[in-house]
Amino acid sequence: MKKTKAQKSFSPIEIEILKWVKEGKTNVEIGQIMGLTRWTIKYHLKNIMKKLDVSNRIQVASQSIIRNLFVPLKFKNNIKEKMLLNITDELTGLYNYRYLMECIKKEIKRASRHNRSFSTVIVGIKSFALNNHFSHFEKDNILKKLAECLIKAVRTTDIVGRMGGEKFCIIMPEIEKKGTVAFTKRLLHEIVSKDLYLGKIKLSEGIATFPEDGETYIELIKKAESSLM
Repeated sequence: MKKTKAQKSFSPIEIEILKWVKEGKTNVEIGQIMGLTRWTIKYHLKNIMKKLDVSNRIQVASQSIIRNLFVPLKFKNNIKEKMLLNITDELTGLYNYRYLMECIKKEIKRASRHNRSFSTVIVGIKSFALNNHFSHFEKDNILKKLAECLIKAVRTTDIVGRMGGEKFCIIMPEIEKKGTVAFTKRLLHEIVSKDLYLGKIKLSEGIATFPEDGETYIELIKKAESSLM
C-alpha cells in the first residue's frame, strides 16, 4: 500500500473551526461564533485545506464540507446583506468602529454581571497619516497586512476591528491590566520583528481595563487613546 504524507498539525484556532465545520456551520456563522470576520475564517479554511490528506476518506469528507463553505453565501434578503456590510471595514474586512463600540457595550454588561475584568487595546501606526514616504497603495497594503497579523496573534475569544485611519482595536475578555500589558508588548514586538513588510513602521499601543480605567465605552476608548505610546 502506498504511504501517504504525514498530515500537518492544526493550530488551536483551526481545530475549533473544524469542530464547527463538522456541525454544518457556514463560514459567516463560524465567524460570528468565534468573533472573527468571514474573510479571516476563509483564510484559516484555506490553510486547513492545504493540510488535509486527500487520500484519507474522513479527511476527504471534511474537505468536501469545507469546499462548500467557499461557495458565495446566498442571502435570503437584502436586509441581511446590508447588516453584514454595516459591521465590517471595507479595506481590511475587520469589524468597523460602530460594531466595536457595540461589542464593548455588551462586554461591559457581561463583565459587570459577573464581576470580571476585560481590556480594550488600541494599536496605531505612529505618524502614518502624515508620512509621505508611503504611497496610498502602500498604506492600504500595510493596513491590510497589519489586520491579518493582529487576527493571527490574538486569542479566539478576542474581537479585532479597525477604529478608522491607522488605528485598530482589540477587545480582550477575561483579562486584567497586567496580563494585557504583557500580551500587547509581546504582540507588537513580534509583528514588527518577524514581518519584514511591517518592520518599516512604528506601532504604538494604548490600553484601558474595565472597570479601573472606565465604566462606559466612551471612558474606555478615551483612556486607551490617551495612553497611546
